[in-house]
Amino acid sequence: MSTIHDVAKLAGVSVSTASNAINGKGYVKDTTRQAVLDAAERLSYRPSGAARNLKLKHTKIIGLIAFDAAGPVHSAIISGAMRRAEESGYEAILCNSHYREDRVLSSLLSYKMLDACVVMSPELDDATLRDLSRSTFPIVAIDRDIQGDNLGCVLMDDYASAHGIARLFRDRGFTEIGYIGPNPAEHHVRDVSERNRGFLDGVREYGLRLPEERHRYGDFTIPTGQRCMEEMLRLAPPPRAVFAANDEMALGALRAIREKGLRIPEDIALIGFDDIPFATFAMPPLSTVRRPLYNLGEAAVDLLLGVMKSRSATHCRTLPTEIVLRGTLV
Repeated sequence: MSTIHDVAKLAGVSVSTASNAINGKGYVKDTTRQAVLDAAERLSYRPSGAARNLKLKHTKIIGLIAFDAAGPVHSAIISGAMRRAEESGYEAILCNSHYREDRVLSSLLSYKMLDACVVMSPELDDATLRDLSRSTFPIVAIDRDIQGDNLGCVLMDDYASAHGIARLFRDRGFTEIGYIGPNPAEHHVRDVSERNRGFLDGVREYGLRLPEERHRYGDFTIPTGQRCMEEMLRLAPPPRAVFAANDEMALGALRAIREKGLRIPEDIALIGFDDIPFATFAMPPLSTVRRPLYNLGEAAVDLLLGVMKSRSATHCRTLPTEIVLRGTLV
């Protein structure tokens, strides 16, 4: 790869003159500028954006740290973040780190590869994020309520929609209900905890019956949703309406209901959470809570750029969620 030194030598000028001619800086005679440009074309020379940015002490690169980039939820958030970064003149690199977040991020920082970072991983705890931000490294966390200098967060109002599902069950006359939610013995990220808290608060507030045998714990996958629903279908009587704390468990529950020969929603109504793309292709289409996942990624990058400009300000934004009724609950 040709360098500015090669261009200067071929054009018969100093390196500083060649640099000024290519970058349009300083006074360079027209004949000299043309000679430099001709030399650059002959050598297929392209200025190093990375070198220029390092001189300015920034790389124009944003890091996206995710525990797991697979799956419909994280992939939608990542797509929105990457598109917004590109529109804003930044590159975005994804670290799908699987329990290696602290080491991966430390390596990227030590080589000064990142200007800032969006974090969507529970493995990087609040103390670690605060320590990193104190080194004037801007960070925005997704679905984590953390604020401070060089810190920001983008949240979603999972509580309100989950509470609204309990109210919807009450309004539809479903007093005998079932719930496939997170295991309280395990640690969960904020969005999961908030939708769990919102629904259970609503169950108590609206006087719904949710006995222990109809409150099942899943791991947010289709197979556990199916298993939990099969267990509830063996009860006498089974629940009349079921809320699954994410769409994948709801799709598993839907399969169990259909395999039992029951009608949806006539025999059992069902609703999930997230509004992943597969929800509309279920038979019948799945009622759910729409979370603006793509917009969440965009908002995280927008907020991160704001943190980079005004590091001591408070940066936090909450996006609304929406209950979407389709064929499984009307």
